[in-house]
Amino acid sequence: MREGFTTFQVTKALDPKMPRERLRELIERDFIEPSFREPGPRGDKAMFTHEAVYGIQLFWRLQRAGFDRKGSSKFVKDMLARGELTTIDYIMFKRVEDQIVWRLFGSGLDFNTFGFDWETGDPAIVPMVERLYGKDSTRKDWEEITFVNLKELRKTIDDKLLKL
Repeated sequence: MREGFTTFQVTKALDPKMPRERLRELIERDFIEPSFREPGPRGDKAMFTHEAVYGIQLFWRLQRAGFDRKGSSKFVKDMLARGELTTIDYIMFKRVEDQIVWRLFGSGLDFNTFGFDWETGDPAIVPMVERLYGKDSTRKDWEEITFVNLKELRKTIDDKLLKL
């Protein structure tokens, strides 16, 4: 497997495709960070590891689902730092007032629910059952729920990267 992928290769692998200029803008504004830089004839090229491409796809999915760039960027960077993009199978995001709460699903997890204020980035571990469903299961304390299938996201990216 390759060590790194260029911005051109990354944009080809994303589904739906992200314009290359858009990816460059996100890099310039520090919403997305290259895994490393490689010297090129016209300056350094931003390069991305396989796992970083998963992160960019997740960021792109969150953007298309209406999440803001700052919060999406922080979430993806945190997952990359913890190495979770290859171990988590599903993520459930739940909007509750001005906060986003998420639950990670995958092999060997203790199924904690985490959250942070999407605007400030302040983290908080949330009591899972009470926060997700409320003490009364008929209570509706959420505005919207979004699921991301990371297992399928990885398969799609892997298939596209193999064809490059």
